Amino acid sequence: MASQSILDKLMGKLAGIHAGRMTRQFFRAVARANATQDRLLAQRIAETAPSDFGRAHHFDRIRSYADFTANVPIQTYENLAPYIDHVRQGRPGALFGSRERILMFALTSGTTADAKYIPITQRVLADWRRGWNVWGLKALLDHPGCMLRHIV
Repeated sequence: MASQSILDKLMGKLAGIHAGRMTRQFFRAVARANATQDRLLAQRIAETAPSDFGRAHHFDRIRSYADFTANVPIQTYENLAPYIDHVRQGRPGALFGSRERILMFALTSGTTADAKYIPITQRVLADWRRGWNVWGLKALLDHPGCMLRHIV
């Protein structure tokens, strides 16, 4: 492989600094997993309380994980299908808060039953990207020789 240019070295250094910062932030959240999960649950409950699903499951009264488990039993797709059908018909408020944007519906293969529609929201996509970014950044930190290579 040809030697790296000064720009490549600088970009590699900056990428390494960014990767280190992002992974440290992630591992700080992991160290406080319960508090992090409680905070995220409270945010999601507050955002979706006005939805049909939120009203049906008394999200306005949920203040803790115990409240959540008492009000929202384990769901099957069949339980959620009426809400998802409303979302598919253009009523995202059936499942989501007013600020949530539906990007698309993923469709399962239907191997064990009928195919299922999974709403993909802006938040789902952002959370997925954040998870993969942390994985990729940590991989680069653990294997610095891969940085700025054409094929990893």
